[in-house]
Amino acid sequence: MGSTKKILIIGAALTVIGLAYLTLRKDVADDESTPDDAKSVSDVPLKSQDSDKGDQNQASVDAAQAITTEAAKPAQVPSQVLTKDLKIGRSKIVTPGTTVSFHIMAKLEDGKIVFDSAKENRPWTGTVGAGAILPGIDRGIRGMMTGGKRALWISPDLAYGDNGITGQIPPNAKIYAEIDLLAVY
Repeated sequence: MGSTKKILIIGAALTVIGLAYLTLRKDVADDESTPDDAKSVSDVPLKSQDSDKGDQNQASVDAAQAITTEAAKPAQVPSQVLTKDLKIGRSKIVTPGTTVSFHIMAKLEDGKIVFDSAKENRPWTGTVGAGAILPGIDRGIRGMMTGGKRALWISPDLAYGDNGITGQIPPNAKIYAEIDLLAVY
């Protein structure tokens, strides 16, 4: 395979990955915007830069299109938690098996706050990795340190899934949460 073809395929793949990332970020964070053309990777035409090679080059373009279009399908995006440290803590680090105490504020995509333990002055305490914490929060707090604050964007399957919580969290809701880590034991 010639270097022109490699550059074309790599360039197309990187463009599609970037567009897929922007699309995912738009899905999980209301406050971040993405270009309208990032909504559908399959709408991005791939064109050959070397028209002399004809069919052989078109086959490479078609292969790249098939790979990148397939990779960008939302149904193939794995369960995930996106995190952003708002404040770096100090001292003990959260790892599986540690017991933690934290305040949590969680809200839906529309901005509706569904709970805020700090307002009730009732921190949550539990053991990481023991199934006692919502899976998305369990994953999202790992690596935090005492005194840290982290924002989490949690996919529905790692939050409340198909069921939601009647009257409070709708089915298949994405959750945004802010965690204030009070202690690691």
